[in-house]
Amino acid sequence: MHEQLPVKDKSEEYKFIKASPFDTSKRKTTPHKHNRYFELIYLSRGSGIHYIDSRKCPITPPIMFFIRKEQVHYWEIDSTPEGFVVILKKDFFDRSLDGELKTLFMKINKYTCLCLKDTSTIQKLLELIVEENKKEGDTAFHIIEGLLKSLFAKVLGA
Repeated sequence: MHEQLPVKDKSEEYKFIKASPFDTSKRKTTPHKHNRYFELIYLSRGSGIHYIDSRKCPITPPIMFFIRKEQVHYWEIDSTPEGFVVILKKDFFDRSLDGELKTLFMKINKYTCLCLKDTSTIQKLLELIVEENKKEGDTAFHIIEGLLKSLFAKVLGA
């Protein structure tokens, strides 16, 4: 009998975005997928392998991984990871009126991972996104839009 692949959902039901530090206790996970969101994972520390749709991606910080809906992935991490996770639901982009943000997202969405060089700005932008994500309302949403636009532009230009 064929077992069905687990579907994990780390998003928050009433939020369009979730941003948090990477779980430092995470080491090995079983193959799974997410069917409700896009996941961006930035690692500034750690080593091991991240498997994405059967592709073996070495963890060579600083690195950013991009997990699209329905992609199968799992971790085999050898050392303490450090970084951030940003979960973006389709509703976030549906609500956004920023065409350039959507264009940058479409460009970034083509990658599985990117090795980064200049990470000080990327680190600061992710820290700001985590802080703004704790707030509610239109102002926080618009600030996060701007921060994500800056993050995507910086990552693509890195």
